[in-house]
Amino acid sequence: MHQINGLARELATGMSLVDNHCHSIDLSVFDLEGFEDHLTEAPDRLSAATTPFDSMAGLNLLNFCAPLIGVDGAGPEAYVNARQKIASDELARMHFGGAGVELLLVDTGYKESRLATNDQLAELSGAPVVPILRLETFAEGVLREISRPEDFAAQFGEALRDASIKHSGLKSIAAYRCGLALRGEPVEMTELSNAVAATIEGNSMAEGPRITAEPLISYLVQTALEVADKPIQFHVGYGDPDLQLDRSNPALLTPFIRMANERRRNIVLLHCYPYHREAAYLAHSFPNVYFDLGLAINFVGTFASRIFSEAMELAPFAKLLYSSDAYALSELHLLGSLGFRSAVADFLSMLYDRRLADEAYMVRLASMFAKENALRAYRL
Repeated sequence: MHQINGLARELATGMSLVDNHCHSIDLSVFDLEGFEDHLTEAPDRLSAATTPFDSMAGLNLLNFCAPLIGVDGAGPEAYVNARQKIASDELARMHFGGAGVELLLVDTGYKESRLATNDQLAELSGAPVVPILRLETFAEGVLREISRPEDFAAQFGEALRDASIKHSGLKSIAAYRCGLALRGEPVEMTELSNAVAATIEGNSMAEGPRITAEPLISYLVQTALEVADKPIQFHVGYGDPDLQLDRSNPALLTPFIRMANERRRNIVLLHCYPYHREAAYLAHSFPNVYFDLGLAINFVGTFASRIFSEAMELAPFAKLLYSSDAYALSELHLLGSLGFRSAVADFLSMLYDRRLADEAYMVRLASMFAKENALRAYRL
């Protein structure tokens, strides 16, 4: 592999990032088991007699985070024990200080009650926090309020119009609920009412309604195009076992992307691995499609540069965004940043070595990848 160009390393190290998709942090004091739970997407790690520290993610964390708390070379148990002796807010400031993020776009729709509030997160990170509204969670709240299935359409549209004003974007987890084969033509009202009725009838009193029907989820995102002039994020690819991976291929979104493009609404494809090449194709083919490599970057460790370069084989440089998809552990905000910076440095250096980019172009690209693309995509 080539030596990383000095300017490429300097640019990547000095970038001030806009994290276009992340979650807040959990300020609890974790034991080893609790910490490991947040270092993997697999819920059954204990029954598999394994530890997520025996992975690229675990090696990456110990390599970069253990020295910060004075236990360089420590194993998992020693690291977690040392971590327990440091105040959670001090840990968070340490990790965010190394992450170098100037703006956080935060999805607050997942286990929000366990996490630091947006105000707390802004104070700990030193970066403004802007919220992203999760459509399925929001719609489930509307379902709790209606008395008749046929009332849902009007109430959801009105509620979403009002709520979207306070958010910089919307997010769908269709990949987890029904897959990404969403419609590019309007959902008929009769079919929508039937789907709403079935969802309400299947409601567990303890958990509340859970939206999984494709007609209903297609209606949610279509309504978002009509009433909220905001980008829509979609979870794509890698995630926990609640999704079926082959139904999370972003190519399945093509009909809906065409509909969104006609309405000049931006679509942001989140995570994307192992479909980062498909995401790159969509970003190449449609002017309204952006994508990131979040989540995967944290978990692949030193292979981040390879995934980044594969994505950039075809993708327009103006379409790639940064995200950490960090959740609960403040370490993940740091590791996402470090992995992205390393990948950008390697990519810029490759372009320079092959005489495809001069120093001025490298400076321009670094700024685009770090924040300009995100600010443009979300019109911030």
